[in-house]
Amino acid sequence: MRAILAQKPLAMDFETAKAVVSEASAANKVLSVNQNMRFDQSMRVLRQLLAREELGQPVLGTIEMRAIPHWQPFLEVYDRLTLLNMSVHHLDILRFLFGDPTEICTMVCRDPRTKFRHIDGICVSTLQFPSDVMAMTMEDVWSGPREEGCDSDTYIKWRVEGTDGLAQRISRVS
Repeated sequence: MRAILAQKPLAMDFETAKAVVSEASAANKVLSVNQNMRFDQSMRVLRQLLAREELGQPVLGTIEMRAIPHWQPFLEVYDRLTLLNMSVHHLDILRFLFGDPTEICTMVCRDPRTKFRHIDGICVSTLQFPSDVMAMTMEDVWSGPREEGCDSDTYIKWRVEGTDGLAQRISRVS
């Protein structure tokens, strides 16, 4: 038996995704969807810190991304852009760290730089977990107007605050 490692998004709509999962199950194949952030070394260490309660009781987790991606051409036919290609990683890692949320609220708006039709260039999600941890993600693919010669301020930053400490990492994106 060989397993299937699929790149995200698994499908561009829920019905197709359910069908792919059913087909893999019927063929007795393990199906996994790549989630890059789960395998990031800093996330693995953060999960260990949380398991050992090194930060105390987690209170707030945030992921902030400010980047200007080069969108793949196949995405131009779908109305969802950032949710399926960026947010999915951040929402997944918050579940990896804190479990399944009891509530989630997501707000979106268009990215004025992206020329093809889409509804979700910029996304902000707030999640509440059973343990009372609250988390927030922001995917800002607009990241402000850019002119030649201006310094870039693009990055991905995560931060988890606990009752006894905090952990954070910032990575510059070019």
